[in-house]
Amino acid sequence: MLRYLRDLRSPTHVWLGGQPGGCLRVVGLMVLVLLFGLGGGAVMGTLDMASLRMFLRSLQAGMLLSVLLRQVTFYVTLAGLALGVYVAARYLQDVFAIPTYWQALRYLFVLVARLFHPRLNVDDGEIRPEGGFHLLRDVGGPGFLSVQQGNAVVLEDAMGRPRPCDPGTYYVAPFERVLQAISLEVQTVDLQPLRAITLDGIAVEVRDACFAVRIRSGRTDSEAAQQEAQTAHPTLGSALLLSYYNRSVGSGGVTPWERATALAVDNAITGFIQSHRFDELIAGGDRTAAGGQRTAFSREEITRRLNTPATRNRLRQVGAELVWVDIGEFHVLDERVDDQLVENYGVPWQGATNVRLAREDAERWATIEAGRAQAQAELLQDILEIFNSAGIQEATPEEMEALLFTRVTQFLEAQAYPGLPSAGRRGRGEEELPPPV
Repeated sequence: MLRYLRDLRSPTHVWLGGQPGGCLRVVGLMVLVLLFGLGGGAVMGTLDMASLRMFLRSLQAGMLLSVLLRQVTFYVTLAGLALGVYVAARYLQDVFAIPTYWQALRYLFVLVARLFHPRLNVDDGEIRPEGGFHLLRDVGGPGFLSVQQGNAVVLEDAMGRPRPCDPGTYYVAPFERVLQAISLEVQTVDLQPLRAITLDGIAVEVRDACFAVRIRSGRTDSEAAQQEAQTAHPTLGSALLLSYYNRSVGSGGVTPWERATALAVDNAITGFIQSHRFDELIAGGDRTAAGGQRTAFSREEITRRLNTPATRNRLRQVGAELVWVDIGEFHVLDERVDDQLVENYGVPWQGATNVRLAREDAERWATIEAGRAQAQAELLQDILEIFNSAGIQEATPEEMEALLFTRVTQFLEAQAYPGLPSAGRRGRGEEELPPPV
């Protein structure tokens, strides 16, 4: 019994919805109608109506009271109540732009009786059901809001006072409306192509950049490592409020939260490009920029800039914290710069190739010259062997010329026809040259 009474006071009770006065109002209207009907009939049966009418006319109030004392009072009361309900429903339909009269009548019944509340469910950062007209989403409370794990909602009452809601079930008070539903999971945001001018006046475009962001939790990495299943998505109520109220308003309406977080990342990337020269932008950690000064890798430097207090404060202003970022690719918009970049990139390779070709060509010519010198040495060696084998001691120039001519001829034949036996070489089975004349 005590548990039942405690549940009646709960703001999420199915029937009362935190407003027991709704049921009391319905009961009061029913009792009022019964009193008018039954009271009129009872008075009509016990009084002398002729004497009573003469008395009431003398008081100048007979017409009003005579109507109230008739039995038809019951039906008149019902008709007046029905007319009042009709007028009130039409008024609500006109004020809140409710599409149909029956939806306006239901909203009136929910306001008065606190029964048959509309319900909404928030999951994956979206309000469901989607599409169409929904009283709780498009008009406001009363109603019930169920926020699934990993989601959060911001409510606002008629006085403009916000109320952040973590995962759970909530009773939405009358005229309290849902401002924003957001997912607490890590969300990946793709950036639009960014254009910036480097310090030396070259236009650069950043493409395929993306980053991951989530609602700020305010916890440290050590606390995140020790999280429990019940607190898998801790959030700060102030971060939820900032995610809605601290966004800019443009021609297309309120800036989406993802776009508001992207502005901070855009400014960090474009600021890095505008503060560096083009050769510094494309130089890696193992290269040097103009002037011989070693430069850090561009992506690592941009990542460090995104983790600076200035960037974190910009994200904190919209209730967000950065998880990771992918810089994407840098593209040069001027094709002439791109062609010159390719040409400059190929100069070291082209120079190395030319040096290698020159070295190989020199080695080839050296090998040819060495072979040629070796052939000449063999020729001279053969001539000396002929002179020694012929036993020439003193010979005339004509004899030596004839002998030299004969040996050169044999050597050339041997070079032209390497398969034929050489007649100029002495050995076993070879004929000796005739003695000189």
